[in-house]
Amino acid sequence: ELLEKLRAEFPSGFPKTESFSAFARKLFPSDSAEDPDASLELWMEKEDRLYHIFEEHLAEQELNALPHPLRLKSILPFSLAWLNRRKSRAGHALEHHLGAIFRQNKIKFGSQVRTEGNKKPDFLFPGADEYHDADFPCSLLRMLGAKTTCKDRWRQILNEADRISNKHLITMQAGISVNQTNEMKDAGVTLVVPKSIRESYTDAQKADILTLQDFINEIRRLQS
Repeated sequence: ELLEKLRAEFPSGFPKTESFSAFARKLFPSDSAEDPDASLELWMEKEDRLYHIFEEHLAEQELNALPHPLRLKSILPFSLAWLNRRKSRAGHALEHHLGAIFRQNKIKFGSQVRTEGNKKPDFLFPGADEYHDADFPCSLLRMLGAKTTCKDRWRQILNEADRISNKHLITMQAGISVNQTNEMKDAGVTLVVPKSIRESYTDAQKADILTLQDFINEIRRLQS
């Protein structure tokens, strides 16, 4: 049933990531103003399911179109292209759904706007105009990096907004080690994770980890 809906919506194959994320939200509506954490988890899970359903269908078509018998030299470029699409799609999906949540919660923000040089944080609050206004207080500025998994890539956000000393980073990764969360804290990074994923952390870690609702509440307070 889902495959037929996907084929009807996207007859030419995979669309731009923003369109695919919007389609997932349309199929599985959720009130993120009521519970942003639940909405984010729902949309990420459902989009992942839709993606794999559509991917299997389209990949089978492409494989059948390759010269037979199949040879390694013909399969490798095919496999790499699909793997790269998988990796980039998940990160884009997280950004698209977060943007939708911030809009539903009537929060002012900029996405992928320039700060210094070529630096572009995933989300900037309230936005680029305020950031570049020397008279706008730094204490009212926030930035949020978005990464589906952290590993060592969390360090990439450290220099993305010089006016903001404490950075926020949202991830869907469960159970990051105590050593790594301590490194983040020491570097001035506050971790944000959806409510149910936060339960995978120790009590000591939770004291320094925000839920998405916590983060939205803070931004709403600053913008009031």
